[in-house]
Amino acid sequence: MASRTQGTKADTYTWDTLNHLVRVTHPESNGTLKSYRYDYDCRVRRVLRQEGAETTLLMFSGGTSVAELGLATSDFARWQSGVYNHQAQAMQPAPATFTLAKSFVRGSDMGGGVGGLLYSEKQTATAKPGFTVSGGSLGGTWNGGTAYTASASFNHYNGRGDVVAKTDATGAITWTGAYEAYGKRTKETGVNDDRQRANTKDEDPTGLLNEGMRYRDLETGTWLSRDPAGFVDGPNLYAYVQQNPWSKFDPLGLSAWSAAIKAIKTGGNIAGAFAGASAHLSKAAGAMSFGEAFGHTWAALSEVLPVSVSDIEDGYDAAKTAIDAGKAAADGDYSKAAEIAKNKAVQKVEKEVLKKLTGSKKGGGNSSAGDAPKPGGDSAKKIAANQETGKRREAKTHAELQEENPDKFVGKERLLRDKDGNKLVDQETGEGRRVDHSVFDEKTKTAKNYETTGQNVDKTGQLAKEERIYEDNDGEAYVRHPETKEMYKTEGPSEVRRQD
Repeated sequence: MASRTQGTKADTYTWDTLNHLVRVTHPESNGTLKSYRYDYDCRVRRVLRQEGAETTLLMFSGGTSVAELGLATSDFARWQSGVYNHQAQAMQPAPATFTLAKSFVRGSDMGGGVGGLLYSEKQTATAKPGFTVSGGSLGGTWNGGTAYTASASFNHYNGRGDVVAKTDATGAITWTGAYEAYGKRTKETGVNDDRQRANTKDEDPTGLLNEGMRYRDLETGTWLSRDPAGFVDGPNLYAYVQQNPWSKFDPLGLSAWSAAIKAIKTGGNIAGAFAGASAHLSKAAGAMSFGEAFGHTWAALSEVLPVSVSDIEDGYDAAKTAIDAGKAAADGDYSKAAEIAKNKAVQKVEKEVLKKLTGSKKGGGNSSAGDAPKPGGDSAKKIAANQETGKRREAKTHAELQEENPDKFVGKERLLRDKDGNKLVDQETGEGRRVDHSVFDEKTKTAKNYETTGQNVDKTGQLAKEERIYEDNDGEAYVRHPETKEMYKTEGPSEVRRQD
């Protein structure tokens, strides 16, 4: 985009050969034009900005800023791209002096720094009292120097990572803000010296939001430039999160993240979560049903949430962890329960946990401790027996498929996805579909899915949901190889294998 006109005012944009926004000419409220200049490092982090007579150098730790340094206006060209002026193609001396204007203290975030800025510290300079020396070679009045004091401003967020309030060191509210879906503020009170607003990203005086790899126009809710990642979010390269900011967000300016990924990506460690689960289970008294075991596991997860995994996969095993640990606890062996939970810690989060994380309905009829069957009752025994029967049937089918396909990989519990790896959802129920077994053909990059069930079990509902998912996606669905992480096109809906 080269320019944007709103009413009688027009912004003009200048881009370099790498598609970086390097200059914005923006009309001020008094009608004068103000120039904004930017420069970036090799990681496309905006390390330098010049706004009128104010020049700021930004320091980073990883992908997020940790400090802002004030420079003289004349130092902009000398500091471009660090100490290298790529326009003059020559090394330039660094500025002799700069002042620390602001520092940022960050914690765990939702990705790209979203929701992770805990507080900022603004540095205020005051002159120290001078002093006078009488007589001798040191006689005269001397400057006392400069003293710096830091004032902290603490951030408060909504569920999307937008800064909605600021408080000072005493806890007093100094600023509040309300947002529309695409990040434009509809109301604010008080004073906020920080730029971080929607998505915890820097909002410039030009009305643009610096999202990392790209800028977004808050007035229109669209990107100024094409998606560097290509068509990962569909055919429109300028649309923000597939025009669904209510349940998705973009932490880097590259691709949309769903609410489930957002919740899981934010800090913590799943191994620590299940270590907490094992601690809960080791203290449990009496036998545990599946529901109670899951309830205890969820209680432990809640203590360390949001949990984090390196890559969101489909082999969710949190509920199974609770079942196994609960069974061990039911036999009175709490140490075994803790060990099982710990060993399962490296596996992925089960879909019931995802539903709880995203505020959706609880996974399964026995997914909470409150409505679980009483320990030792007939219902609890029946649940345990059904779980054992299901595992036996799945193991039998898995062995048969492996024997029938000795040169292929047989995976378990694969989630149906699109070719880009996004979870496919049945429009009628709002749920995804996880198939029991997938046979991966390395040569053709295709996979055949199978459903395991009993001889007289009615699977009409599950299979109908799967059929609808295929119909809604032009007959296509993919599954991810659990080892190579490649996407394999499926041959169609699952084939049912019935076992005794």
